[in-house]
Amino acid sequence: MLNAEKIQDPEKLRRVAVLLDQEVDRLQKQVRDLSFEIARLRGESIAQVDFSFPSQALQKALEETAGPPSPPPPRPSRPGHGPRPQERLPVVEKVHKLPEGHRDCKVCGGHLEAMTGQYEESEEVTVTERSYTLLVHRRQKYRCRCNGNVTTAPGSQKLIASGRYSLDFAVHVAVQKYLDHLPLERQVEMMAREGLVTTSQALWDQLEAAAGLLQPTYEKLGKWLLDQPLVHADETGWPVNSLDTKKPRWTAWCVCNDRALWFRIASSKSEAEGRRLLGQYRGIVVADGYKVYKNLAQDRERPGYQLAHCWAHVLRKFRDTETNDPRSRWLLERIGNLYAIEREILLEVGADAALHLALRQQRAGPLVEEIRQWALAQGGLRRSDFGKAVAYVLSHWSGLTLFLQDAAVPLDNNPAERALRGLVMGRKNHYGSRSQRGADVSALLYSLLGTAKVCGLNPGIYLRQALLAALSQPGAVTFPF
Repeated sequence: MLNAEKIQDPEKLRRVAVLLDQEVDRLQKQVRDLSFEIARLRGESIAQVDFSFPSQALQKALEETAGPPSPPPPRPSRPGHGPRPQERLPVVEKVHKLPEGHRDCKVCGGHLEAMTGQYEESEEVTVTERSYTLLVHRRQKYRCRCNGNVTTAPGSQKLIASGRYSLDFAVHVAVQKYLDHLPLERQVEMMAREGLVTTSQALWDQLEAAAGLLQPTYEKLGKWLLDQPLVHADETGWPVNSLDTKKPRWTAWCVCNDRALWFRIASSKSEAEGRRLLGQYRGIVVADGYKVYKNLAQDRERPGYQLAHCWAHVLRKFRDTETNDPRSRWLLERIGNLYAIEREILLEVGADAALHLALRQQRAGPLVEEIRQWALAQGGLRRSDFGKAVAYVLSHWSGLTLFLQDAAVPLDNNPAERALRGLVMGRKNHYGSRSQRGADVSALLYSLLGTAKVCGLNPGIYLRQALLAALSQPGAVTFPF
């Protein structure tokens, strides 16, 4: 019996909720397809089909679990536009008073007096315009009567000595580019509308100075990740000097887990670059079917890492072939069952790794073997998309079944794909980097800001703290966890 009360880890509860949502979507699609098929066999029109999810039975079960129903909330004036709680917004009170000339009583002509503590309250969400300020620092000078010692009060810490821009300004530029995906030229235009005249080169100078201070943190973060027992890996294209048509496409490599993201942008997608990233790693790598990961895992010269492959990639391959080859539906249903089993186990055992693995082997093991036998039985059409998808399953079988040997191994590589989404959005907006130095700075700031976001911190606040620590003590390392 499923028991969510045993799960104490909020992140695991979140993953369970996501998986349950996916399972509900799958079941709804299956109900719809079956309803259409029944209607077709009965000779009914599609308009007569009712394929709605059995929400009434579900609602009844929820009410029985939750007890007596609570009174319904007040209906908003417009459906779907009710007020939402805004716990993170600062609250400012504004008291409205009647002007002196409007305080005459309309009944007796007397004078209206304020009712102490009596107000009619309402909430309003407004916007405070962003502004830039020219802050003039006046550092007081001091001297002794002997005139032998003249001292000046210290000023604020800056990334560039005697520079004109504050540390907070540099953090603002970095967050806008690497989290909000705003190119520097676009930021310059936005700043001009607020009265600040600057250049993209001036903004870049701030980013480069920040990256120089944070280099030790970036390097230590990468080393920390590669000391962990399991990591996810993936890669995507990254333009560097895209005007150079000979070799405009570099590769952004990603290594991550549930606490940190780390990127390195290299000039190629070769095995040599993969070796530079993962050649010394000896844990478990969860990755897609890219041959570099398999070659490194099977390195004959030195012991490699264990490679776990991704069932989500298998799912996508067979979804692409479902329309042209109905045999794909059989496997899609079995993969859906694998995810359903994993959800059930997470609900039942929580963080008990030994029991988790035992239940995986007991419940998912026979299903995995059934999939293998099915794949071996498929003949013909090896050059078709369906045949290639079947061949993919068999050629990556050992990696696809590693989750039956270690409870820490997940079913898919989705964390790495989520980690790369920010880079993909940035690539679309500011077209990558103009130079290798630009690529290095991008990798560093994407890594640190992304890690802070994964850890639930405000990325801008974390970046500011890390920069202040590095300014106070050069070489200081500040992790966001």
